[in-house]
Amino acid sequence: MIAAAALAGLAACASTPPTLPAGPDYRQALLRPCANAGDWSPWLLVDAWHDGEVDRPATQFREDGVMVYAYGGTTYDNGKWLLVGGSLRFDTNDHDADDDGVFDSEPGSGTMKNSEGDTGKWTLERACDGWGQPS
Repeated sequence: MIAAAALAGLAACASTPPTLPAGPDYRQALLRPCANAGDWSPWLLVDAWHDGEVDRPATQFREDGVMVYAYGGTTYDNGKWLLVGGSLRFDTNDHDADDDGVFDSEPGSGTMKNSEGDTGKWTLERACDGWGQPS
């Protein structure tokens, strides 16, 4: 009887998958709003294309997975983003540009490629209350 109970206990342990400790939740840092409610964008995304073009869209990552960004006087809400652990992936305009990189606090950084095959690098800096704004 004791042997049967011990065997059943071992079988239960063997069938239970190990649990891994939860990693840091970097989503909260990415989603944190600005203290100044007038600042809709907590991030400055700097896109440096290999052809020399540099874009600096103000950017907001919404909890629903939508990325809002603004440049050239127009605001767009057609970006999508996903953060798993410290790996950040986002795209704009239905994959017109795809970006992959690292965000484990700030700044974030990575590489990008657009639908025409152009490539470049990006950085992501906190921009609340004027910090990180282009001069």
